[in-house]
Amino acid sequence: MTSNDEVRYYLEHEAMPRTLYTAGPQIISALLLKGNKAVAQYYKKAEMFHQGYSCPYTETDFDVMHREYIADDHSFLVIRVGLPQPATAPLCRAVYLCTSNEQNGDFYITSELDATGAYFLCCWTADHSHMILGVASEDEYDQVAECYKQMIINGDLEQIMDVHRKAGKASHRKA
Repeated sequence: MTSNDEVRYYLEHEAMPRTLYTAGPQIISALLLKGNKAVAQYYKKAEMFHQGYSCPYTETDFDVMHREYIADDHSFLVIRVGLPQPATAPLCRAVYLCTSNEQNGDFYITSELDATGAYFLCCWTADHSHMILGVASEDEYDQVAECYKQMIINGDLEQIMDVHRKAGKASHRKA
């Protein structure tokens, strides 16, 4: 990967999820109010922290949209940040910031290019654990929303977070 690709990877897989989990309301507000401009500023700001990095993107390279969902007495918001076409794996074509009023309701999902040219949906937890959710479908946005909805309704989101908080500390039943 080039230096610019490495910075892009850092932003997509480390900085943005960390920001969602530590300052969720601020990043969500910025995306809803400023849209593409907020994302372009985020990438441009990386120049201050990564010597030799020159942001190649403008706000027209990004596409921010959001959808609100209501299902089974649960409401949630999924923000899709469309990114420039990735040149190499495992960069992303989009990232999704999912949020709800549920306890620990924030979740970060990426649409990552793999070495074969396919896209996979992956998620990143608050403790920076990575999980592959599966191959991205044609209607990826709805696929992300359905996955997130099922995690909330079934309590899977909290279970996933618990598993990663207790990494290496699984309890075992004796036979």
